[in-house]
Amino acid sequence: MTIFISSSMTFTEKILEVKKQLEEKGFTVLVPLETEDLAKAPDSIESFKVDLSNGQETAILKKNFDEVAKADALLTLNLDKRGIKGYVGPSALMEMGLAYYLGKKLFLWQEVPHWEEVPWGYEVRLMQPKIINGDLSLMQ
Repeated sequence: MTIFISSSMTFTEKILEVKKQLEEKGFTVLVPLETEDLAKAPDSIESFKVDLSNGQETAILKKNFDEVAKADALLTLNLDKRGIKGYVGPSALMEMGLAYYLGKKLFLWQEVPHWEEVPWGYEVRLMQPKIINGDLSLMQ
């Protein structure tokens, strides 16, 4: 099975850690295309977000959507961020929506907050991802 890992790019190190663990279990793993560059220069995350023209020129969203389309499943690493347990950022939510639309298996690292706490909690629950609570053995 081929899995695309979706996450806030703030968690680049965790993306690569989980990628390695999944590969050790025999999965083929795809990650957001900017992951390797950010891993080499973790302090560049803020400038990465600010450089809109580079993101547009490289068509990074479309290229990552293409990677989602190649995969059989999507794992969203919704780690805690900005005081929100189970944070799902805008790009990860779009990737989840695309994967859902394409009929891919959806896995979520942990539960998301109730939609009364975060508006996107409703949409994530509508897609019915399998919540693995960090247990990669549940990915089948």
